[in-house]
Amino acid sequence: SNVLQVFATDADSYPNNNFDFSLYSVRIPSDARADSFIVTSRGFVILNTTLDRETVDGYNILVEAKDSGGLRSFATVIVSVLDVNDNPPIFSVGGYEYAINENVTGAPVMLDVYGGGMTIAASDADLGSNAFIYYYILPQQTPNLFPFQINIATGQLYTVANLSQGVLDRESMPVYIFTIVASNKPLSSLASPLDPLTGVASVVVRLQDANDNAPVLTIGREDARSEEHT
Repeated sequence: SNVLQVFATDADSYPNNNFDFSLYSVRIPSDARADSFIVTSRGFVILNTTLDRETVDGYNILVEAKDSGGLRSFATVIVSVLDVNDNPPIFSVGGYEYAINENVTGAPVMLDVYGGGMTIAASDADLGSNAFIYYYILPQQTPNLFPFQINIATGQLYTVANLSQGVLDRESMPVYIFTIVASNKPLSSLASPLDPLTGVASVVVRLQDANDNAPVLTIGREDARSEEHT
């Protein structure tokens, strides 16, 4: 596709004022393609490949105009590559572990990172609003019973508000395992929770034991027998 057209003038008269344009050089990093652009004899600068801003974000193109007598001049065309949202968020690790005391109730409580692990974090190679990351928990089969929520902007995990007594019970459910998603878009605008421009990671939440169960005394049948006159 055409990027732009370069124009030039020559004060000589015909035929000495005939000239053609050509690509003289392209200043780019050593690992980029030198043939990313071509220049036609009429001065059209044409894109010759797909550009990737994350690889090369700009090109300095030196265009030559040369007349029939071999006289020439140069102009520099600076091409800046604009960002598009083409990179998914990437989590720093594939999984995270958190811990919380059982029997937590009431207002939301922040979960603690377990065993010296890392807090939830993702990055995006795009720029500006294209790099903004939304965090959410992959929808559960029984959302009304799921006890955790995530801060959509920071990725911090909390218990849900107004958590009832007995919901977080280590003896019933010692470990929760679920998937978190990092996306450039809110969940409501995604065609699928696992849109191509999303990143995923697993989360393990371990419930820490509280002393909330009394000892249960059991007496075996053999222990309960006694003989007469003993």
